[in-house]
Amino acid sequence: MKKLLCILLILMMIPWAAAAEDAPANQYVLEGKTYPHLRAFSNEEPPKESEITLYSVDGGDIPYISLADFMTFLAELEKDRAEWDVTYNILPGENGMFLVTRPDNDSRMLVNAQEDLLFFTNFDLFTSMPDSVSLVSIIDLPQPKTLSLDEKVDQVMKRVEEGNPMTEEEIAQFMNEGVEPTEDLFALGSIAYSRTGSAISMNLKDYNIDIIAQDGACFIPFQTLNDIFIPPLYMTYVFNGQALIGAEWGSDFVDKMYDAEPQAMSEELAAFNFRELCFNLDHFYGLREEHEIGNFAEMLVQNYDLFSQMTSTDPAVFDSALNKLTATFLDDGHSGFKKYSWRSGSKTGAELAKLLANAGASTMVRLGNGFRMQAKRKAAYPDAIPQYEEIGDTAFITFDSFTAKRPHTEDYYHLENPDDPQDTIELIIYANQQIRREGSPVKNIVIDLSMNGGGTASAAVFAVAWFTGSAVIDLRNPLTGAQSIVFYRADVNLNGLTTTDPSDSVSTGGYNLYCLISAQSFSCGNLLPACFKASGNVTLIGQQSGGGSCVVRPCTTASGSIFQMSGTKQLSTVINGSFYNIDQGIEPDIRLTKSDSFYDRPGLVELIHNTK
Repeated sequence: MKKLLCILLILMMIPWAAAAEDAPANQYVLEGKTYPHLRAFSNEEPPKESEITLYSVDGGDIPYISLADFMTFLAELEKDRAEWDVTYNILPGENGMFLVTRPDNDSRMLVNAQEDLLFFTNFDLFTSMPDSVSLVSIIDLPQPKTLSLDEKVDQVMKRVEEGNPMTEEEIAQFMNEGVEPTEDLFALGSIAYSRTGSAISMNLKDYNIDIIAQDGACFIPFQTLNDIFIPPLYMTYVFNGQALIGAEWGSDFVDKMYDAEPQAMSEELAAFNFRELCFNLDHFYGLREEHEIGNFAEMLVQNYDLFSQMTSTDPAVFDSALNKLTATFLDDGHSGFKKYSWRSGSKTGAELAKLLANAGASTMVRLGNGFRMQAKRKAAYPDAIPQYEEIGDTAFITFDSFTAKRPHTEDYYHLENPDDPQDTIELIIYANQQIRREGSPVKNIVIDLSMNGGGTASAAVFAVAWFTGSAVIDLRNPLTGAQSIVFYRADVNLNGLTTTDPSDSVSTGGYNLYCLISAQSFSCGNLLPACFKASGNVTLIGQQSGGGSCVVRPCTTASGSIFQMSGTKQLSTVINGSFYNIDQGIEPDIRLTKSDSFYDRPGLVELIHNTK
């Protein structure tokens, strides 16, 4: 009986009302209502307030927004959030066709309301920051600016005036390269490779999500457009029936959604909530192929108990199922449940902790290893491990995460002393000064990533550039097939020059370079050993790193739940011209079999001396 019910549900849910094809035009009753639009970009700044109009369709519970209003909303959000200056132009056509263009990069989105279809000529460009140095772009990757010829000449003359002129070879190299910063921590060595992805279609009809064309305007569910366009900005948006609330990812302001009274979902909203979640996961979960998921609806129907919970009108039941899906079924380290829906009501820390305790096998193993590693480190360093430490001729620099606390890169040029060891960039600037100080005994340098769970991409790039001279970042998008390889340099000594300055990197000076890794070296903590392994100039010590190749994609649901998943921006390594994601982690060159060995630094120094 249960198997028969599953088959019936597949027939009902997977096609999702194909009969809508022959429905007559202009059959909908659209009722618009204006709501407060509140958004905050940090916990410190006061929220901004405006208004937005959302529509009900035939008195239903699914909020729609006009395409024109959403594209205006998106352009304003991009400007406020990331200082992007993007314009979207909309050209209505016949038979429910609408063309949206970005004049700055000539990318386009075609909306076909008759077929419920979104078509992108170049999805990566359409959703990227303006003038991005990488086709597969991430908002916190560095964006160095390109200097004109006159500006480059000024840089050359500046070196002459400072009594440190470039050689003819250095000038030639400098003039041929694309970027040199002025009070910018990063320079772009070159864009080695960029391959445009395929044009893609998003067929909303497969999910019974209607696009409405009426009276010359186009209307699409707000949640659908939210799922496509908002996550790259690292913002989360929730509509709680009273206001549209936007918050920077991780900001407490999103808790404003709990001002609304908890309530169950209607049958209509519960069905849409499930279908929209499947649309989101099918298109933007970056590890579908690795997890052997053809589509999420089929996978969930086959796991009937989870499916029945995810289609429930009880928001708390849905929240619990969403946690189980991300934590137990996906179990990839980046995917996970974050906040109950406002419909479930705000929960205590204990309630949320109980829900999140439902971790998958991989996560449980990683957590267990992490606790053991923490205990060993605490035993070796009861008063906390120093971020910078010298033992004999060996310097250890410890990063448990990658952070860049200054809002603008030029802020680092005006520090009297880099004294915040919790700021990765400040710590590297300080370490570089110490290692290169007059009379320094340092010959070996060890970056300790044994407890590094990831963090900000720009800080990780700074660390790679410091250690290898040029950070080579390989990115691909499995949704489109787009690929990018970008070379970054970093102005570690803060003199405004990176192209010709050997003291910006410890790859010069004859130092022996090492990196300590473990299964806790995850995400950006996994990116560094991948870059180091590819460089061939850094010896990896420890155990296989923890993986985590996909950049986190913050998400919401139509019911108002907040979660995250491994997105479609994959950190990769390139071998013989082929891109391979680094989700399986990186093997060390020298294996440590005992956890104690990671924090026996005199023993590590001896090991280094014996293995040169």
